Amino acid sequence: MMRRLSKKAIMIGIMLILIIVSVNVKGENNNKQQSITESTPVKTETITYYNVPLSYELQDYIRETCEEFNVDMKTILAIMKTESDFKHESKSKNNIGNGYSVGICQLNQNHIRWYAKLTSIRDFDINNIHHNIRAGVAIFKYYRNYWEQKVDSDKLEIYTLNSYNMGIQGFKTYIKKYKNISRSYDKKVFKARDEIECVKVTIIKD
Repeated sequence: MMRRLSKKAIMIGIMLILIIVSVNVKGENNNKQQSITESTPVKTETITYYNVPLSYELQDYIRETCEEFNVDMKTILAIMKTESDFKHESKSKNNIGNGYSVGICQLNQNHIRWYAKLTSIRDFDINNIHHNIRAGVAIFKYYRNYWEQKVDSDKLEIYTLNSYNMGIQGFKTYIKKYKNISRSYDKKVFKARDEIECVKVTIIKD
């Protein structure tokens, strides 16, 4: 009888030891995991997107292109809003000449070679939304560069926007005729830009 009790006591003792060891090991692992988490902060990045009907992926492309050409992204978005209401399938008859203006930036079909040169895209496709966007940004930059040394800085955007809408010569003719630089077009773009709101998105970086 005593031997049986002794064996049971030994078994119970061994089980208690195993339980204690298991708890200690688990506690050490938890402490190590906590230590790693505390010593390795999660890397995050906050990116600005806008409340427009364009995917974040497409907005990333627009942002990268604007940064490349040193152009304000919100202004480009406002031009897109004014030109096509962000609809790449939009198509309108040109007021002067044959053909149509197409795409999200409403590019004139008559100037494909010029767009290819401005964008450095050899096989420029006006119906490709990425090509269309890149050309829109490049055109804005081209007109801004043209007027930069010719007009006061506070008027530069007005000259640039109206040239985007009607070309340099067309805008010069308008100024000469009406003795004024502001038109309904630049007013629409400025209004659209004021109404576009930004959304801050925080992402976790790998």
